[in-house]
Amino acid sequence: MSGRRAAVLVAAGALLLTGSYPPFELPALSFIAVAPAVVLLRAAGAAGDPRRAFRWGLAYGAAAQGLLLYWIAVALWHFTPLSALGYFVTVVVLALFTGSLFWLVSRATSRSRVPLWLAFPFAWTALEWGIGHLSDVAFPWPGLGTSLADRPTLVRGAALAAARGVTLW
Repeated sequence: MSGRRAAVLVAAGALLLTGSYPPFELPALSFIAVAPAVVLLRAAGAAGDPRRAFRWGLAYGAAAQGLLLYWIAVALWHFTPLSALGYFVTVVVLALFTGSLFWLVSRATSRSRVPLWLAFPFAWTALEWGIGHLSDVAFPWPGLGTSLADRPTLVRGAALAAARGVTLW
């Protein structure tokens, strides 16, 4: 896959993820938001290159988290300009997690022959759980299951499996 196509997929994934959360009213995006990530992982798996997968995941995480968490710098700038540094560090840490997820899934699908359709949903759900349980930078709300909270007819299964169960689904 060319670098240009990968960049388009990274940008599309970041925009789709951002569009699936409030203030946007686009619940259908929650169901296709990670499709660009799957395409990137399939290409990395076909190439057998976990390092490339990590780089793409790092870019994907930086773009997605950068758009989702823009409000950190905006809302806290009035208190201190150092909020921009906090925003930057938070985005970098979360991008490293996403890059690690891409590396892990790429490695699992190429080495142990775990199918991508099985490895990715479990790894993505684990990533969301991990991000939701980080100490001072925990963000439990940006999960795909949570993005559908205002659509009760779409998330009836959350009564049994909670938000992470909806993400897995």
